[in-house]
Amino acid sequence: MHASNTATPTLRAIAHAALATAATGLLAALAAPPCFAASALQLDELSGADRTSLHAVYETSRHRIFTTDDGHEARCSLQQYRTRFDARGFTVTSDAGDWEFGLELRAFGRDGVLVPALARGAHSVEGSRLEATWNEGLVEWYVNGARGLEHGFELADAPAGEGEVVLALAVRGGLLVEISDDARTAVLRDATGTAMARYADLLVADALGRELPAELAATDEGLSIRVDDTDARYPITIDPLVEQAKLGSALQSGFGVFDLFGSGVAVSGDTVVIGAELEDGDSTGVNGNQASSGATDSGAAYVFVRSGSTWTEQAYFKASNTGAGDHFGCSVSIVGDTIVVGANQERSNATGVNGDQIDDTSLGAGAAYVFVRSGTTWTQEAYLKASDTQPSSGFGGRVDASDDTIVVGASGANAAYVFVRAGAVWSQQTKLQPSNLDPGDAFGSDVAISSDTVVVSSVLEDSNATGVGGNESDNSAQKSGAAYVFVRSGANWNQQAYLKASNTDQSDEFGCSVDVSGDVVVVGCAWEDSSATGVDGAQNDNGANLSGAAYVFVRSGTSWAQRAYLKASNTDANDWFGNSVAVSGTTILVGAPNEWGPSSGIDGPQGDSVFAQLSGAAYVFARQGPTWVQVAYVKASDASASSYFGTNVDLAGDTFVVSGVNPWQEYGQAYAFDLDHWELIPGCYGNGATYVEPLFPARIRTTVPLDLLGSVVSDGVVATYYGTKSVDASGCGVQLAATQELLLALSPFPTYYALSTMTGGVATMPLAVPNVASLVDLRVTLQSVVVDTATFASEFSNGIEFRIVP
Repeated sequence: MHASNTATPTLRAIAHAALATAATGLLAALAAPPCFAASALQLDELSGADRTSLHAVYETSRHRIFTTDDGHEARCSLQQYRTRFDARGFTVTSDAGDWEFGLELRAFGRDGVLVPALARGAHSVEGSRLEATWNEGLVEWYVNGARGLEHGFELADAPAGEGEVVLALAVRGGLLVEISDDARTAVLRDATGTAMARYADLLVADALGRELPAELAATDEGLSIRVDDTDARYPITIDPLVEQAKLGSALQSGFGVFDLFGSGVAVSGDTVVIGAELEDGDSTGVNGNQASSGATDSGAAYVFVRSGSTWTEQAYFKASNTGAGDHFGCSVSIVGDTIVVGANQERSNATGVNGDQIDDTSLGAGAAYVFVRSGTTWTQEAYLKASDTQPSSGFGGRVDASDDTIVVGASGANAAYVFVRAGAVWSQQTKLQPSNLDPGDAFGSDVAISSDTVVVSSVLEDSNATGVGGNESDNSAQKSGAAYVFVRSGANWNQQAYLKASNTDQSDEFGCSVDVSGDVVVVGCAWEDSSATGVDGAQNDNGANLSGAAYVFVRSGTSWAQRAYLKASNTDANDWFGNSVAVSGTTILVGAPNEWGPSSGIDGPQGDSVFAQLSGAAYVFARQGPTWVQVAYVKASDASASSYFGTNVDLAGDTFVVSGVNPWQEYGQAYAFDLDHWELIPGCYGNGATYVEPLFPARIRTTVPLDLLGSVVSDGVVATYYGTKSVDASGCGVQLAATQELLLALSPFPTYYALSTMTGGVATMPLAVPNVASLVDLRVTLQSVVVDTATFASEFSNGIEFRIVP
């Protein structure tokens, strides 16, 4: 699925003068397809606090230089070429195989007095940087990045003799060198005269940053870089750029372009896994060579871990039987130290667990792969196939995991499969099918599991039923869609509920996304058409075609009922709200990848803009008692048109992940967000009254209702104090004696904030946050004392800490 492009590399020479002489260059493929802000995994806190980007983490990892049997190797996916390093230089080969170009240093020094370049020791590699040391204090280095291969030299001291400083380079690959009139660009042509590469924009500077006169010249062996170092302060740096010709629309970062990074996302605790189903690496297993590109659209998955506020890439997954077109990473799931990755186009004819992976006679059968972590090391634990493998099943198109149970969808086979683990051994426990199975219903379109409850959708199901447990046999609403709830008792699974939209309509494809958490199921319906906004609006006005909706179902005992009908706060036609859904506890996340909002970040303007078409959005809902309310409207921090933010979402506790995947240009991005604004702190002596964690963050210019529930006191007055939390392990500062009628030891001392009234055991205090920008990111702790005005009985509350956000 990669566009083919003709290319002409360009080499730009840049030199800096700093106490050494260096020649550096950047190799970038010019004919590469557009570079679409691709594949940056970024951390963006929902609070609006400073964003920590994972862009550099992923880019550095993706462009690492790997050691091979005969040297080193690197890959640049944006520029669509591979670089191989040997003892003398480098060679770049295009993915299409239509050109090859390289350079090697032969000699250097003064004009007419060149000395041969002699290697001094082995190459050193750190991440995406490689260094080679030559005689006379010359260091040659390379940095592989999204824009290409930067190639440089640093010369610490001026060479002996008179005249210009010269670096003599031999050209590899049989290309002919043509120097431009300004002597700052070398065009490299093949035998037909086609420009295949450029070595251009020569720049040389000394240690003081002064640009030095420099030029390129053709030689019998290739080309030379000539520098006038008169009055230069050493070292000097020479930095050329090599890139492929006919640069496409180069938009921002280049890693992961054409990989469909974000095709699957999942989060558990401080670990995030991102699928990239069109990645082309031909390695197998864990942490193989990311620079390889011999298996087109084989797919990959990337594991990131967070320490504090810093994310790093921990692992790079490939299938144990990597094959072109397998789409490994089309779906991912994680629970604790277990990750499952789907590959819905894998083609082996194996069945069950850990079968024969070599027989590729069942095209599109699909597979799933289980990886486990021990410490910081990941290994593949199982290779899962259906018990009745058949071609075009799409097994692994959707996966989900809960504890030691995995559910895998196979919509092409109208089935879902449940696997369980005992120790480190996996086995298939059951095959699930619906109560009203019809051919072509695509049962298994999406799957979700929470403990002993599984939800499976069937987006092409045709019944005209509405709500829960309706008439399954009336197939008069084609492609309306349905979802099914299954529950486990012991090792036996049974269907518990048949779910339909409360406003069933043909072609809505109810169930394009599903998720479950405990007794709550959320079903997405991206092609629903009503023009309602918010929660529980009018459902039957089909005035906003393909605007989308999400439906919340809640279980009481063994009975299910729809409890909410969710729409975007800015409903518009073609937004596809509900394309992705996630639920964790009392929080729901809904993606709308086709939304056109012009803002970025959190709770910005929600109107449409042609400059933000298809930028996408995500919406956060929280439950307040039995009622669901929207609490945040989320855009990418670097929102741009055609980013499709909201394509996939996942949510675990206070952390959620959103990807934006452009299927037409095959690029993607993923972002992690943090919802944790409030922290309840254990109380000190006398603790009885308790704060209720608010749904909304404490934003400047807003007032947040803060509820306090009494324990000893039912009616009385509440005095609230603020300060900063002490370092005491209890979270409360000094423990107070029973006779002390004093609040916890807030540091440096508590300050009176407000007086409120408690009635019937409940007090509501309005927490007004001033419009003062300097307060942003300040953490404040509150605690209250409650006094019964009739009996003078009293109690202290627990503490509650919050962060002020913009």
